[in-house]
Amino acid sequence: MRAKGVKFGADGLGKAKTGVQCVVIAAILLAFWYWSEQPVQWPVPRHSEPARAIDITRAIEIALKVLVYAMVLVTVASGAQYIIKAIRLWRA
Repeated sequence: MRAKGVKFGADGLGKAKTGVQCVVIAAILLAFWYWSEQPVQWPVPRHSEPARAIDITRAIEIALKVLVYAMVLVTVASGAQYIIKAIRLWRA
């Protein structure tokens, strides 16, 4: 596309994808740091840990899953947008 002189850089969704990926990586690293400082094991034992530790760990697990699914969704949407854009420019 650049050979034709058409700009094909990152647009808003591509930049959002990069931002979401950075947030997910930071969240995963923070979660691993938290779990390395806690006596909680992965996966969380059902009855051997205090209730508060299990609640916090479950909240972290849920937050990480939501972030990862959001990252996948934005990545797929961004990829689809680039493919559609490339096809339109190629046909023009």
